[in-house]
Amino acid sequence: MSCNNNPLNYNPGAIPSQNDYPVENIDSRDIPVYEQVSLPNRAYLPMLAEQYDPQCSQYVDALWYLPISKLTPGGTFQLNTYSLQSPTSTLVVPDRQVVPAYVTAGLPNQIEAAASGSTVTRAKFIVLGQDPNNADNMLIQSSGYYTFTEGHDYIVGYTYYVHETNPGQLVNLPSGSDPQKAFYVVDSSTIQITIGD
Repeated sequence: MSCNNNPLNYNPGAIPSQNDYPVENIDSRDIPVYEQVSLPNRAYLPMLAEQYDPQCSQYVDALWYLPISKLTPGGTFQLNTYSLQSPTSTLVVPDRQVVPAYVTAGLPNQIEAAASGSTVTRAKFIVLGQDPNNADNMLIQSSGYYTFTEGHDYIVGYTYYVHETNPGQLVNLPSGSDPQKAFYVVDSSTIQITIGD
């Protein structure tokens, strides 16, 4: 392949996620406006980025598909989320929900579902789900806003609390003698995480 070829067609090693279609052939009139109220899980955005070409010893432009899940809240590029390793955890996050949790003090320091009735088991963060880039990790968040890509099962306008005795359960009324707030439901797709001690 010559270094003078269209750089957007450059594809060393046939990287599967790279889109080789020349950007010059894409017209804004060919792309409809997405008007749905929620984002699909398997959505992608085109991203133009430089890539090193070892044949030419220089950087060339390449067009890639970027998964929308990396950019939306809870994605791997969001600074208010963290990917926490917990390969032995059995915690499961249901679709359209989150789970209050903490990390056990003893080895192997795994993520466990929280209950507010004990200082040991009170929530320290919300588990958003498994990290799509690492099967041994869970995505967590302890403050800020989180937007579900396809909406949630919570009631708008309510504050949800960590249940006093049922690990991982959330209720929309204060639970127990020392209730622990988890989040406030902002709208049909967003919660404001307010984990309290």
